Amino acid sequence: MLQRRGLASFAAGLGIPTPGQLAAATVPGTRQAGYEPCDLRRFGAVGDGRTHPLRERYRSLAEARRIYPRAETLHQEIDACALQAAIDAAEEAGGGDVRTGSGVFILDRTVYFPEARQGQGQGPVGGVSLSGAGQGATLFRALTDFPGFMLDCRNRFNTRWGSQGAWRDFSLLGPGKDAGWGRFPSELGGLGWAARRSVSRVSVQDCGVGISITGDQGMIDRFYSLSCGYGIYFDKPNPILFGDHLFEKVILDGSRRAAIGVHPDASVPKSLWHSPVMAGSPFGIYKEMGGETDFALRSVGMVHAQFENIGLAAISGGSAGAIQGFKRPDIQNLRLTMPQIGPWDDDRLIPDWKRTAMFDLHQSHQGFMIDGINEPNLWEPGDVAAIRLDVAGAIYVSGDIDALLLNCRRAGRPFLTMKYQSDDIIVDQPGRWGGIVYHLNGNTTAEIGDVLVHQDGNVCRSSGAPDEAVAGVCMAISQEDYGIAIVANTGQVLVNIDARTANNVILRAAAGGKASIAGHGCRIGWAYPADDNQARLRLSGLA
Repeated sequence: MLQRRGLASFAAGLGIPTPGQLAAATVPGTRQAGYEPCDLRRFGAVGDGRTHPLRERYRSLAEARRIYPRAETLHQEIDACALQAAIDAAEEAGGGDVRTGSGVFILDRTVYFPEARQGQGQGPVGGVSLSGAGQGATLFRALTDFPGFMLDCRNRFNTRWGSQGAWRDFSLLGPGKDAGWGRFPSELGGLGWAARRSVSRVSVQDCGVGISITGDQGMIDRFYSLSCGYGIYFDKPNPILFGDHLFEKVILDGSRRAAIGVHPDASVPKSLWHSPVMAGSPFGIYKEMGGETDFALRSVGMVHAQFENIGLAAISGGSAGAIQGFKRPDIQNLRLTMPQIGPWDDDRLIPDWKRTAMFDLHQSHQGFMIDGINEPNLWEPGDVAAIRLDVAGAIYVSGDIDALLLNCRRAGRPFLTMKYQSDDIIVDQPGRWGGIVYHLNGNTTAEIGDVLVHQDGNVCRSSGAPDEAVAGVCMAISQEDYGIAIVANTGQVLVNIDARTANNVILRAAAGGKASIAGHGCRIGWAYPADDNQARLRLSGLA
């Protein structure tokens, strides 16, 4: 049995330095000479995957606190206390890197990292990093649920300097249990991230939130979240530090609500994402509505983003709880470059929620660009449309989208549905055709392949006279009462024609929406044979 001993002999016997002893031993001279690594096992960590409460080593709380000043009861886990002591010692030394080695470490409470401080003429002081031996070699595990995060940063919502430091090369395993799609597996989150901290090669599983983000200048790469409520959660914003993040190859898989969640008072801020994977969840990005902002994303660029095996929407929103029917979110200046969108996954639906559209939004501001869709055959419309908007401003879609439009036609649903628009909406088929979205005049009955003419404003209708200004050829039509048409004005398209053949002739607009090879009127291009009812048309002079 362990006998009571003095601090010096006890520490010497176990090889555990006190925070002051560590500072004296590793940081001779000034604080700026620090930043040396701390070995977690020097602070008494076990790391064998089993529970080891403080009472295994200590007879009283007072005795335990000589080594672990933050200990609160003898029931607390030694691994958690040792990790906190190592972090505190590194902070006292002016900053440092806590290194864990291999092992499974049990956490039964939140372990906190300090706020970094920065003064005139010196670098950040107090930034503490945590380095494991690899995602498969170092595991921090929570066996029971509790509020907060497994690893958190102090004062993260109000810090002026951020947390600095890094988290790298380890895994977190929460206590979560599958409660069904839309429900969070646990109250406990994985990482509570503060400004200016980097995350690299870290995985989180079975937590309420994989990583909660607030603040600015984050660098997060090769982060992996599995079966969390949200893989990444943009929490309530820090009023001083905001945005400017870089995400490299984050994989957010099997999230119970959404790969990315957004607090009611927050939005996904200015950030660049390279090859993010949002797969196997009801939502790709879900904005909790009812707060200080309706924006889900602002000034965000994603390259090679994968919205894969989605149940309800790639981007949408609603209440913070599992209730559908709130106002849908807005987006501002969002660019998706070469994304993979789809397919739908019927196994990722939330009971009583409707799958309306892949992008189910209220309004787009200052540009919504989907540039170069990968595998457009995977993207099918929802119950309403492929893209649903109330107000559309400056939307641009490009890529080989024939398959997407074909999916919409087969489903009998439009590519885009909206109540009104404020700016240009362009659909571009590189090497084939490009066009713009118009409202249809209420008296117009148009078909795909009809020639449509301009009316006042952003409205078009079937041609009434051969010499009216041609808008282009109808390529897709909304089924809504407030009809919308995608009208091609460049490239090559199939056009409805009132003659049986057309071969290298000029086509002119005629009554009824069809094109003519005879008579006078507005030139729209050259035609080549197709079949008895249509001709292959090379548009010219319309853009």
